[in-house]
Amino acid sequence: WHALNFVLQSVRFNDMSTGVVSLPLWIPQLGFVSGLTLLTLALADELVHVAGGGLPRYEKPKPTTAEQVLEQALQSAV
Repeated sequence: WHALNFVLQSVRFNDMSTGVVSLPLWIPQLGFVSGLTLLTLALADELVHVAGGGLPRYEKPKPTTAEQVLEQALQSAV
């Protein structure tokens, strides 16, 4: 919320970047706000998935056979 407010203030005050190329600061700041929005949506999606009884998607499935245990051990050693 504060990042979005920061972008809106940059637009309102017409903040410009310093340096060789002068451009409005809200342009790079908008990328930051977009990334935060996507991260929030991804976290909310994972929360709903786990709260609904699903396993976390970032965890590897637990091995059920000896071959799978050996395969995961070899992959983690690399």
